[in-house]
Amino acid sequence: MNDVQLGGLDDPQVQQKNQGLESLVYIPAVNPHEHPGFIIVGRQQDARLFVFNITSKWTADSNDESQDNLEMKFMGTTYAPGPSKDLSAITLWRSHIWLLYDKPKQMHSVQQTDFYNSLNLLDPAKVVSFESTAQTKTVEPFSFKTRGQEGIAFADNIRLETGQSGSNLVFIAVDAPHKTGQKDLLMFSLDSFFGCFSSQGVSGIPLSTSA
Repeated sequence: MNDVQLGGLDDPQVQQKNQGLESLVYIPAVNPHEHPGFIIVGRQQDARLFVFNITSKWTADSNDESQDNLEMKFMGTTYAPGPSKDLSAITLWRSHIWLLYDKPKQMHSVQQTDFYNSLNLLDPAKVVSFESTAQTKTVEPFSFKTRGQEGIAFADNIRLETGQSGSNLVFIAVDAPHKTGQKDLLMFSLDSFFGCFSSQGVSGIPLSTSA
């Protein structure tokens, strides 16, 4: 990780054109019974990730919602791996954080363990640049031909019809640019999706199913 002091256009308090918060994902803690976890918020224009620590007197086994007192503390800012523009979606699946980019037509991933290892380097006064190490990077970037990909969700063991065995699926929400196409929700089997879009093909599917 490299870091620079926040200032001028790098300051998250400075409003700029196309600076909307485009994506949001919850990352559970290593031990969810001791800590609620983290929230990552992605900014569209520059693929900046704002990381928040969920703090509370919350306990995972509590059934009394009135005793829960969730708060969030800003931990710091990092640039997401991949193109530094037009981040459209973030999701968590199989111990990887997946980052979808609209105009660049790409998707990148970060191992969940790399995210945990980076937490002690975050600083509210700085922006850091995060890259997975070669030793832990298990999935290469994806490339697409379709513009307007605004959302992605992986779903394991989904029954599409009564009596069928569960299927592993990928859903992509498409909001095509004005007058260039239709809005759509695309569905792929997991094998087809990775076979078409991953440079590693089906072999690029993460094996871990812990998240």
